Amino acid sequence: MDVHIISSDGHGGDRQRRANTQAWTFGKTVPGPVIHVRQGQTVNITLTNRGTMQHSIDFHSAITPPSLHYVDIMPGESISFSFVAKVPGAFLYHCGTPPVLLHIGNGMYGAIIVSPDTPLPPAAESYVLVQGEWYTRQVSGTLMAGDYEKMQQIRPGRSRVQRRRLPVCRPSAHRQAGRPGAAVCGQRRPRILWSAFHVIGAIFDKVYPGGNPAQAIDGVSTYTVATGRGRGVRPHPGRGGQVNHVRRPRDGARGAGCARHPAGGEPG
Repeated sequence: MDVHIISSDGHGGDRQRRANTQAWTFGKTVPGPVIHVRQGQTVNITLTNRGTMQHSIDFHSAITPPSLHYVDIMPGESISFSFVAKVPGAFLYHCGTPPVLLHIGNGMYGAIIVSPDTPLPPAAESYVLVQGEWYTRQVSGTLMAGDYEKMQQIRPGRSRVQRRRLPVCRPSAHRQAGRPGAAVCGQRRPRILWSAFHVIGAIFDKVYPGGNPAQAIDGVSTYTVATGRGRGVRPHPGRGGQVNHVRRPRDGARGAGCARHPAGGEPG
């Protein structure tokens, strides 16, 4: 699978704010594009730096020499390398250029999903939820930029959960009508250690701590996700808000979603 990622700095990366944020991005979005591959697949990465400073890329899903592939590249340059996605699961990718906290905190992170050889149970819809925060200062008017001091002091201005539809990974499809929904949860919190993912009014049908279907657990309503880690969850059908229970309710990230019942029915 060929993946070409463009790094840049200075884009408006937070579409959920009225303010314009000077984000540093992969693919001009925060988080970066969701990458979906199959276990055992070769991933060919090309990173092109169209920013004004050095950038790099680090894949937590890869077993590869960082001194060769996770190196800083200058503006206008590109780097290409390949790795085999040997381990299934939900993983982070991010810029590894020092100071790493500043680059990640400004928006240079994303999710790569490695589906296992043994397929997970089919789902009507699959999504990737990536949790993060904005650490910003006012530049002028509604223009905001990253604040490194706030990142170091863990003083975020806003928590957020970004939902993206999981791209189809050929040759297998990941949608089947009449099945419960599935979500893959990840987080990029530069300094805070844990997130606690919970769907209000629901208990997960299954939680996949890694990418091995045999490791699925049940009877779980809240599951922790460490910084830079990912988890797979399979909600029971129904509607419910999503919260992070590790922090005070007024500070934690929140969201909403719906897992459909067979034939479009409502909860009984």
